[in-house]
Amino acid sequence: MGKKGGKKAKGPTYYVEDDHCLPFGFRANDIIKTPLGLTGTVIGVKYENPDLKETGRLWVLYDGGKEAPIENPQAQTAEFPAAYRRSTEGSHIWRDVTRIRAQMKVIEEARAIADRYATVRMEALNLESAKGAAKGAKAAAKGRPATAA
Repeated sequence: MGKKGGKKAKGPTYYVEDDHCLPFGFRANDIIKTPLGLTGTVIGVKYENPDLKETGRLWVLYDGGKEAPIENPQAQTAEFPAAYRRSTEGSHIWRDVTRIRAQMKVIEEARAIADRYATVRMEALNLESAKGAAKGAKAAAKGRPATAA
């Protein structure tokens, strides 16, 4: 009987170093435009056989969340000139600014939660000390020593 609920086989890893990506004309995390006008981010290179560099394919993560390999942008022919091109430096900077803003928003939300918790805790401690002080004053008025709360 076969195994039930077997784990899905993990695909090969992406190689993101320049010596793997630069032969395709791009670096990992470059924003590129395809001949069809789609925008995507270079993920890296996957190899069918890591020992054979000619089996590598450049993979891109498109804006919609899909990952797909692209044709080798360096393999230009007269019929199909490679039209993959790197987006402007401004696009890369804007992506990084957006990513940093999102990270800062998460950090600020966590800080606000911690501040609210600290405020509530301080109010609770103040109430406890006020309650203890009132109990001590009441006991002193009756002529008894105050007990610890």
